This record gives sequence, structure tokens and C-alpha cells, in this order.
Amino acid sequence: MRKRDILFYLSIPTLVAISFMTGYTWHKTITKEQVSETIRWNTKQIHSLGVVSATESFEADCLLQILNALNGKDFEIPPKSRIVETLEFNDVYPQDKELPSTFEQVVKDQKEVDQTIRGLGGGNLFQAETLLNILTKLKIHIKLLE
Repeated sequence: MRKRDILFYLSIPTLVAISFMTGYTWHKTITKEQVSETIRWNTKQIHSLGVVSATESFEADCLLQILNALNGKDFEIPPKSRIVETLEFNDVYPQDKELPSTFEQVVKDQKEVDQTIRGLGGGNLFQAETLLNILTKLKIHIKLLE
């Protein structure tokens, strides 16, 4: 074999190794960026769910006060500021805090989103029951006025 042929055959494994390392490094960088982006969006969604949760909590308070009024009990008008107070109390992810870009963080975020959605579902069931009670009271009240 000639010297040039030997160099050619030796360069093939070297090129394969370089190609593999380049591809692996590129893939790792892209995956890290994708995980970071996922975590950023998870954080936004968690905050949005917190806003919905605070609003629903306020609405539940209002419904209870309406039901108290219909039952002839003392009631109060909840201040709107209670929504903001709830949001400030539940602000777990300040925007200036950097979260780790790991799959473990993604899983943790997804569990938190799931728990929040389940909580909202429970709150909605409570509100539906309260609304039915209010409608029943109103129907009785209207029949008494007739």
C-alpha cells in the first residue's frame, strides 16, 4: 500500500469521530435550549393558573356572601384587593429567579400545573353547587312574591 492510501484510510475513522462529536455537542446544546424554553413557558403557565385561581377564590367568596344574604344571614362585600393579596401571597416563581434547565424541573413544573388544574376543577364544582343553591333560593323567593 502506498503512503497516501494509508493516510486516507486512517483519516476515515478520524472524520467519523469528529462528525460524531460535532453532532453530539450540537444535539446537547439544542436539547438544553429546548428544556430552558419549556421551563420558561411552564413558569408563565403556572403564573397564569395562579391568576385564575385567585380570581376563582374571590368569586367563591362572593357566591358565599350572596348565599348568606339570601338566607337572611349577615354578609359582607369582599374587597377586590383580596385578589391581588392572594396573588402576592402565592407568587412562588419570581421572574428574576433563574430555574435550573433540567428535565427534573420540567417534571416538577408539570406536576404543579396538574395539581393547580385539579384544584381549579374542585373549586368549579363548589361554585356550581353554590350557584344551584342560589338559584333554588331565588326561585322560592320569586314564588313567594307572586
